[in-house]
Amino acid sequence: MYSYPMRGSRILPSFPPLRQAGRGREYNQYSLDDHREVVYNYLFKGLSHRALDRDILGLDPLYSRGFQSMSILHFLGLVDSHKHFFEGWSIDEALAALKPYTHEEAYLLIYSYLLDKAQTYQEDRESEYGVAELDARYWVSQYLKGADDPEQIETRLEYLPASSQEFKYGTSRYYVSSPSLKEALKCKYDFYCQVCHTRIYRPKWVRTLPIKEQWKHLNADVHHIEPLSQGGSDLLENMLCLCPNCHRRFHTQEHILKKAQSHIFVFNQITKDHVPLTIKHAVRLRA
Repeated sequence: MYSYPMRGSRILPSFPPLRQAGRGREYNQYSLDDHREVVYNYLFKGLSHRALDRDILGLDPLYSRGFQSMSILHFLGLVDSHKHFFEGWSIDEALAALKPYTHEEAYLLIYSYLLDKAQTYQEDRESEYGVAELDARYWVSQYLKGADDPEQIETRLEYLPASSQEFKYGTSRYYVSSPSLKEALKCKYDFYCQVCHTRIYRPKWVRTLPIKEQWKHLNADVHHIEPLSQGGSDLLENMLCLCPNCHRRFHTQEHILKKAQSHIFVFNQITKDHVPLTIKHAVRLRA
């Protein structure tokens, strides 16, 4: 029987049931990083929908009125009873409270966002709760285990699966999920944007670190060329590694992809400029 985590001698309350609603259109418009920050700041800091739109999604709350972050939260089933529920908790305590329910997809997503947040804080996550099994970065580290120099790493990343699935590499068997596939794509591009070649750094990044250590202090977004909300697939060929600015420009359609002969380039519909898309994996444009 599962016992709830304890702080001192006090038993912590159980997490309220999720109440999922909505079609997910707004949810699919935003990146995994946006989802993580909206969920974390709602559960741990109790930010209002308008504040989340302003501070996390970068929207003008006079126009958005909090509807975008509210839709993200409601799609996951997070409602008023969950607001600042984890205030004063450590992330490990929150993960322990959510762990028994991760057989359900919505709980698993929330759990994964908090797990990723824990990594950005570089908290000690050697946990009896088995959190590493769901960690996308942990999956990548296992997949690249034994590949230490850049050439070995590049070779290993050539054999990424095209989709979330079970697959074999050499004598090892791997189980790749959608988040780990996205994380592996970022590694394939060394966290450089495929459009503008920008890199997003976290504190403690040092150029002299081994490449796999550098990745722990870098960030990037993954964009779906054909949005999931419009029937796009969650396959590698439908994904791009982008910086947050270029990611936003695709969502506002300032940037669009075009193909001339065998070359794919990014066209800016405002400035009319175009730049070649850096490509290290098979990319398919929608018809």
